Amino acid sequence: MATLINELCCNCGACEFVCPGDGIHRDGAIFVIDPARCTECVGFHAKQRCSFVCPIDDCCVPDPERVESEEVLFERASKQAAAAGREPLILTEKTSHFRVGTSRSWWERILPGQRDATAQPDNLESRGEELS
Repeated sequence: MATLINELCCNCGACEFVCPGDGIHRDGAIFVIDPARCTECVGFHAKQRCSFVCPIDDCCVPDPERVESEEVLFERASKQAAAAGREPLILTEKTSHFRVGTSRSWWERILPGQRDATAQPDNLESRGEELS
C-alpha cells in the first residue's frame, strides 16, 4: 500500500530527499507522496525512510485506499532502479518490511516457541543501518 503524508506535516522537507523512488514533493503547505512512485521502500530498505526521518509521529501513514503486495511494490522499485541505472534489487529482511522478522536462528527452527534472548528490536539503530 502506498504511504501518504497527512495534515500533520510540518513542511520540514526531511522526507523528500530520502525517498528512493523520488516520489515526495511539496504541494502547497505540506509534502505529498505520489502513489505511482511509492514503493514503501521495498527493494531498498526494511523501514520506510519518509516515516523514519519525519519529526512528527503518525504523519507518514499507510494509505488504506492503495493496498499493494510486496510483489507489486518490488516490481515498481525494480523498474525505478533500472531506469536510474542502479544495480538490480533483491528482496531480503534488509530490503523489505514484508520480510522483517521472518528469518529465525537455527535454534529457533529446531526448538519451536523458543526466542533468542539476545534478539534486538527491528529498528535502524540496532541494525546499524544508515540512510542512503
